[in-house]
Amino acid sequence: GTEMRLDATLSAIRQGGSEKSRILHEMLYADLGIKDIRITGSKEEPIISALHTLDAEDGTSKGFWLPLGQESVGTQRFFSRIGMWLAALESGSVLVVDEIESSMHPLLTRHLIEMVQDAAINTNHAQLIFTTHDTGLLDLTLLRRDQIWFAEKDEKTMQTDIYALTEFSPRKGENIAKGYLQGRYGAIPHMRKELLKSV
Repeated sequence: GTEMRLDATLSAIRQGGSEKSRILHEMLYADLGIKDIRITGSKEEPIISALHTLDAEDGTSKGFWLPLGQESVGTQRFFSRIGMWLAALESGSVLVVDEIESSMHPLLTRHLIEMVQDAAINTNHAQLIFTTHDTGLLDLTLLRRDQIWFAEKDEKTMQTDIYALTEFSPRKGENIAKGYLQGRYGAIPHMRKELLKSV
């Protein structure tokens, strides 16, 4: 859950040194405007603040601390995930994430996936299993054909069938997102427009 993800990030920040530096590096890379993270309060009820800086016209900078709860939901989501992500990459663990894109900018979501896909970063062979509704992630420059699977619920039995993109033998360079939205691979909602008219 969210608490477990956040615990990994908070633990890394509390350790300080290289662990905290890795978190801050990712926050800077994500261009969230956060220069530092401070944790006060108790372990049970941490108060998390992010340092931002404002540049004045005269060239001076002024820093201010903002409670993490006042950051955007996307920033909070990235912050809560990045510690768990880095820990999994270090240990070679399996990450399981439902709706990976939820509340995050598409480029941040893509960055998290690319970290796992990049053999130079993922030296311990961590694995990522995720669900998504973002068709932008159905991209053969991001994921291999054998890494894309679809889930389709049977309306009568309510059972979910899981099947691979490779069952459709997509061509190299095929626009998977476009094909998916056109219904080529199934697993799309069957919206009943006649019900809308009867409302």
